[in-house]
Amino acid sequence: MDSSYQDLYANMILGSQDPYVDEIAFCIAHLAPQTLTNAQFYPDVLVENAEYVYRNDTVLEYVTIIDSGSAAVGGDYYSTTWYCVCEDGDTADYYLPRDIYYWFIV
Repeated sequence: MDSSYQDLYANMILGSQDPYVDEIAFCIAHLAPQTLTNAQFYPDVLVENAEYVYRNDTVLEYVTIIDSGSAAVGGDYYSTTWYCVCEDGDTADYYLPRDIYYWFIV
């Protein structure tokens, strides 16, 4: 990947605010270099995607994003979701494994 693209995506991650940093970094880390460097790819969609994940969280009553740690503090920070589900007539809490959150929600 050309250094100009490396700088673009590094600055995107470093310039992002909590709580979006991990979602943006995950997408950059897992998209193909051919996608990230394609002239038709709109890099800001990565930021917009993270913002919309959190916007949807505010309107969906059955799910809440749980942020563990923060980019500002560093270390092993991540996000996942908490669901309130009905099982056999009872309400149960379910925490989605973080890998499932990143691969299938983000």
